[in-house]
This record gives sequence, C-alpha cells and structure tokens, in this order.
Amino acid sequence: MTAFRTFLFDDLVSRPEHLRRTILQYLGADEHKAGPRPPGENFKAQKRKLEISPEIRDLIVEGLAGELRACADAFGGAAKSWAAQYGVRRQRGARIRE
Repeated sequence: MTAFRTFLFDDLVSRPEHLRRTILQYLGADEHKAGPRPPGENFKAQKRKLEISPEIRDLIVEGLAGELRACADAFGGAAKSWAAQYGVRRQRGARIRE
C-alpha cells in the first residue's frame, strides 16, 4: 500500500461502487461491511447550490487555468478532461499522464 493516494470526485459520480470498494481496499477495510448508505447516494442533492454568474466563472477558470492543466499530469484519469471541460487549451508540448 502506498502512503498517499488521491481519489477524484468524478469517479464518485461515474462509478460510485467501484470507488467505494477501491477506498475500502486502500484503507484495509472489509468492503462487505461498507455501511447502510448506497455508494451513489447524494444526500445533499436537494440542497440549494450557490449560483455563479458566467462572468465570475470565466474569471475563476482564467485564474486557475495553469492548475487545471497541471492536474491532468499530476492525477491522470478524469483530471485529463478538466481543462477542456472549462475551455482551457493545453499548452504546446505538454504531456498528459494516462
């Protein structure tokens, strides 16, 4: 087992059962004793969300463009699509981890 591992929210959304099993295995826990809640349950889904105007969203994306690009290389997986999802272009010659 490695000392540190990252888990992405994207995986919780797309493959909740797999993510829960992976986390429990990483922690050395019995995946069959995962608890009463279903892995994909979102108990906050009905709560009111903060709305961000398109102008503010664009400013945030502009300010974090470098971080969005860096996440692709640092985390791989779903993070490879984050920059494109927000309209941030990859820099020339940038390599993206699988």
